[in-house]
Amino acid sequence: LERLHMKKGILFFLFVQFSLLTNAQNDTLLILGDDVVSSQDFLAVYNKNKNVGKDIDPKTPQEYLELYINFKLKVKEAIDMGKDTLPGFVREFSGYRAQLAKPYLVDKKAEDEVIAEAYERMKQEVRAGHIMLDLPADALPADTLSVYNKILKIRKEIIAGASFEEKAKEISTDTYSAVKGGDLGYFTVFNMVYPFESAAYNTPIGEMSMPVRSQYGYHLVKVYDRRANRGKVRVAQIYVASGDKMPEEKKAEAERKVNEIYTQLTNGVEFELLCKQYSDDKSSSSKGGEMKPFGLNEMLYEFQEEAFSLKNVGDYTKPFKSEKGWHIVKLLEKIPVSSFEDSEKTIKDAIKGDVRSSKGVNSLITRLKKEYGFKEYTKRLRDYSKVMDNTFLEGKWDAQKAESLSKLLFVLDGQKFTQKEFTAYLAKNQRRTKANSTVEKEVNKAYNSWVNTTIMQYENSKLEEKYPEFKLLVNEYRDGILLFDLTQELVWDKASKDTTGLKEFY
Repeated sequence: LERLHMKKGILFFLFVQFSLLTNAQNDTLLILGDDVVSSQDFLAVYNKNKNVGKDIDPKTPQEYLELYINFKLKVKEAIDMGKDTLPGFVREFSGYRAQLAKPYLVDKKAEDEVIAEAYERMKQEVRAGHIMLDLPADALPADTLSVYNKILKIRKEIIAGASFEEKAKEISTDTYSAVKGGDLGYFTVFNMVYPFESAAYNTPIGEMSMPVRSQYGYHLVKVYDRRANRGKVRVAQIYVASGDKMPEEKKAEAERKVNEIYTQLTNGVEFELLCKQYSDDKSSSSKGGEMKPFGLNEMLYEFQEEAFSLKNVGDYTKPFKSEKGWHIVKLLEKIPVSSFEDSEKTIKDAIKGDVRSSKGVNSLITRLKKEYGFKEYTKRLRDYSKVMDNTFLEGKWDAQKAESLSKLLFVLDGQKFTQKEFTAYLAKNQRRTKANSTVEKEVNKAYNSWVNTTIMQYENSKLEEKYPEFKLLVNEYRDGILLFDLTQELVWDKASKDTTGLKEFY
C-alpha cells in the first residue's frame, strides 16, 4: 500500500471533516488518476456498509475513508495492470452489468399492472363464444384492413338482428367452436391468448366485443356468463374402461361392472378397497384412486363438471360416462384460489410464456420514443422493393444491391439512423423464412425489430448517466471483481506457492 500511495500520477483531495461529509453534495472527495470520487459517492458506500461488522469493529467515517482509499488504490493498481481489459474480466463484468440493468430496461409499473390484472382475472371464470376470421400474425396492412372490414360488417349484421350463433356456424374459421355456435364454455386467465382473454373479461355479460386481433386472426367475442373461480379439487376415482371402439358386448359389460361397484359402495364397502380391486386406472388404483389436484379445463369436461359438483369432502358421484369410459369420483379436498402473495410467483412464471410478458418492454419503448423525440419515415421502406427479391427469404440476399439507399429512416435523441444502417441490419439478420411469407412482410418485421433494438440499446448505454444508483452499483461490482483478481494474483496465489514463508509462519 505504501508503494501505491506514492505512485506517480495519483493525487488526493481529502476532506475528512465529518460535518463536510454529511452535508456534501457533488464536491470532489478524492481523485485517483482519471477516477474522481465525490463525497456523495463515498457516503453512499459508507451508509451501505457501515453496519457490517459494527459489533466487532465499528468504524467512524474517517476510519472508513482510510479503508476506502486503500480499496480504491488496489482497484487503480488492477486497472494499471490491464486487468480490466482481460477477456475473463470483460465476460464476467458484462454478465453482471446485464443482470443489474434488467430492472431499468422495463416499465416496472406496467409489469406490476399486468400481474395484478392476471390475479383479478384468476378469481373469475368467463363463459364466452366467438366468431373468428383467419389472418396471419405478420399480415400486410392491406390484408389486415380487408379482414377487419369483413368482421366489422358481420358485427353490424348481428347488431341489426342476425343470430351470433348462426353466424358463427356459417362463417367462423374456428371449426372446433363453430359447430357449437362459437361457444367455448368457461375459461379463466391464461386459458386463452391475451387479446382474446382481455376482450372476454372486459365485455359485459350478454354483449359482444368490437373486433379483437390475436395472432390467429380477428374475433368477435360474445360473453354469456361470469362466475367466481371454483379453484381446484382433489379427488379419487374408480375407473372402468369403455372406449367408443370397443365391441358392444364389452361396453355393456363395463356398464354392468361399474353399476355393481356403485351398489357395493352404497352398501358400505370402502371406496379405496373397491378402487384397488376393480379400477382400470392402474396409476391411481394402488393409492385408492387419488389424483393430483386440478382446476378448470385441466380434465375431460364431464369428469371436471362431476368433480366440481360434489359439495362435501367424502361425497361421491353416481357412475357417469366420458369418452374414455365410466367413472365414480369421490371428493377429497376443495382448494380455493390462493392469495395474491401465494399466486404471484405462479403468475409471473405463466406470464413468461405469454404475449403479455412484452407489455413492460413495449410500455418502456413507447415512453422512450416520447422522451427521445423519436420520429420515423416508414414510407421510405418501399425503396427496398426495388433492390430485394426472394433470395432474402432464403437468407441469401446480397446487401450490395442496396448500397445506393441512404435516406433517413428515423431520428432518436437527435441521432440519425438511415437506410445504410438498416441495410446492414437486414444483411446480418436475414435467414430462411416460412414458405407463405413475402419480402415486404419480412422487411416490415425486421424494421420494427431494428427500431426497438436500437431504442433499447441506446437506453442501456445511458443508464449510468440517468441513474446514479445504477452507476454506483455497477462500479461496485466492477471494483469487486478487479480487487478479487488482483488479490488472487498478488496475495493468495503467491502465498500458496511460498513454501519458505509458510514454513516460517507455522
